[in-house]
Amino acid sequence: KLPGPGRSFYHVRYDDGDEEDLEPHEMWIAFSDWCVANDEIELTEFDPNQNVCAFDRSKVKREAVIKSFRPVQREGSGKWSWSYLVHFLGWNSRHDEWVDENCIVSRATVPKEEDVEYYLLEAE
Repeated sequence: KLPGPGRSFYHVRYDDGDEEDLEPHEMWIAFSDWCVANDEIELTEFDPNQNVCAFDRSKVKREAVIKSFRPVQREGSGKWSWSYLVHFLGWNSRHDEWVDENCIVSRATVPKEEDVEYYLLEAE
């Protein structure tokens, strides 16, 4: 059962008959684990609270921190990939965005200015 009015959790029934209630963030973790275990998607390379650089909607590279992540299925190909909820440092949380994994780079691998155009082309 999905969350709804008066119910802020997911009720999960497993194949073996076990049941449990999961909060939304726990559900995403369980679903992510299932995707990885079934070879639907590779392990995420980023972790919650990790400092990264991310391209925002306007394709500007900004310092950010990862707040959450979830697997998403791409239209057309049906392949799974990661989407990350990022908080842009120095910005109000209302500007937080879900961005694709190809729009994020680790701060340890921040590209030089001449490489930025390459990352922007890959993100499109």
